[in-house]
Amino acid sequence: MPKPNSIVTGASRGIGRAIATELARTHNVIGTYRRRLDQAESLRAETGCEIFRCDVSSRADREALLAFARERFESLDLLVNNAGMAPRERRDLLEATEESFDEVLATNLKGPHFLTQQAARWMVERGDGRIVFVTSISAYTASVNRGEDCVSKAGLSMSVALYAERLAPVGVKVF
Repeated sequence: MPKPNSIVTGASRGIGRAIATELARTHNVIGTYRRRLDQAESLRAETGCEIFRCDVSSRADREALLAFARERFESLDLLVNNAGMAPRERRDLLEATEESFDEVLATNLKGPHFLTQQAARWMVERGDGRIVFVTSISAYTASVNRGEDCVSKAGLSMSVALYAERLAPVGVKVF
């Protein structure tokens, strides 16, 4: 029986790396990275995962990632939306900048939301698949020095609910 196929975003370090490492035991894995090629290459060397540079906030990068996955895999069984970022500077809510808000929401919310849309379309073709969103306590706990992070994580939690509702009838499970 062939191994299931998966994509893990933000796989070069931290939680994403741990997820990709564990999944590599039972899945074919494409792990994405944004900046740290050295860490991504060490993941590949240690686990056999394929690596792909992808800034999830970029439509072109998301499209390229899915095109790469379609070249490698007949199907996509699992998408793990893990990539994310905190604000570059923690600022009081009254001092936070629009630029920081835009950057954090593009990476933490817009990117995973639309990557999921693309991956879900592929999964629906087969009527099977799983999608996981990694979020945090910031989804429901206010932190006035990281407001943009809280807003992005709360929005991500709603994306989970929306995609779960939409995709359950067609056999794609969302967590």
